Amino acid sequence: MLKKAKIKCGIKMVENLMDSPFYHVVQCSNVSAVLVWNRQKDKHTDLCETDWSNYVLVVERELTSSPDQCGSVWDSICQMDGETSRVRFNRIRPERIMEWCSSSDAHLLKDRVDGVTILKDTDAVNETIQQHFHKAKQEAASLELLSEFACWLQMTRQSRRLLQQGMPLDAYHKLEEAFCYWARIVVLEHGEKPELAIWQQVKSHHLGIYKMYEELSCSTETLAQRVELALLACEFSLTSKAKQYCEPLLSWLRNEQLVVSLIDIQQHFNYKNLHDNLPVLLHKLVKRGYLQERLVEADADRLKCGLVPVYSWIDQDEA
Repeated sequence: MLKKAKIKCGIKMVENLMDSPFYHVVQCSNVSAVLVWNRQKDKHTDLCETDWSNYVLVVERELTSSPDQCGSVWDSICQMDGETSRVRFNRIRPERIMEWCSSSDAHLLKDRVDGVTILKDTDAVNETIQQHFHKAKQEAASLELLSEFACWLQMTRQSRRLLQQGMPLDAYHKLEEAFCYWARIVVLEHGEKPELAIWQQVKSHHLGIYKMYEELSCSTETLAQRVELALLACEFSLTSKAKQYCEPLLSWLRNEQLVVSLIDIQQHFNYKNLHDNLPVLLHKLVKRGYLQERLVEADADRLKCGLVPVYSWIDQDEA
């Protein structure tokens, strides 16, 4: 029913564009798919990111024009639903669909996948794009949780160190930051974006964590006692959730059977945002028995001399 509704909407749009090049593209027998995204109704992203309000993806089965024209991108002013709009057209071949899915244009449109209008799709192109977008969004969400977890771990570790050094007020400050990262994780796991009033969001999703933060802030116990109790809760949760939130990194090492250094991980596109939190994160995973750490001679191209730690996945069945 959903697909039929979209197609009906698409037919209406074609009728509105009878006098534009767009109509002739839809009618072309060589074209297997024509998909339209309306950026004006997109609440997820800022329209300032683009100078067009509608995006049209045209998939051609065979090369009917010169090679430099196939895969071309052009803008046109068209009448869309009675309004004048700037439309971005992109013409690609079927074998370039996955390449397009990783493009900057696709990145801007990925949150609008459910709002795509299908004007023509004889080869299930939209289904392929939806599957890719869904997988990409899941991977991005997992990496965001990994980053938040690493910050939560780092702040908790710093708070513990400051408390041990007899500085409870500084420890309290770092622990507040740790709880904020924990709160962000709770909100993200429920499919929401963290807002300014984040603790109101947490209260509706996880009352236990909300109460713990209240106890840290308002309890009648001494500051050191409050920090100690909250730290124990943080440290327990960090330990129990380490494998879950670090799955992107662990699965990369497991699937590729890699032995990597700290620098190798820092230079990987997915883990660049871990920054200074990566050493403590790796230490946690080694301590939990998920990774193995050993010292090897440094790469002469990177360092002059000495030993550096490298990390690899530990097969739990063999451990």
